[in-house]
Amino acid sequence: MAVDNGLSGPEQPKGGRVTPPAGRPQLKMALIPKPPEGTRAVMVQSGEGTVFIRGSGKTDWVCGECGAILLERCGPHQVQGMVFLCNACGAYNDIPV
Repeated sequence: MAVDNGLSGPEQPKGGRVTPPAGRPQLKMALIPKPPEGTRAVMVQSGEGTVFIRGSGKTDWVCGECGAILLERCGPHQVQGMVFLCNACGAYNDIPV
């Protein structure tokens, strides 16, 4: 399943890293192996950038491999059960339980 969140340009540099506002916590996502076909919903970026979701919470979730922001201002309950394929490094990421 491809997701196009429409984020590009100065908001999301091609390298994927965005510096969050001072004081906003960042949590590292859990690295997992590629899930077997049809077992999990794997979110894949169709364009540049790495942020899949921008919410209204207080926490950013970053790739467990390269540190790129994948979920901005999101609570873990908003994305449970989904796997995020990092557009910067190709790692599969999950919310740790």
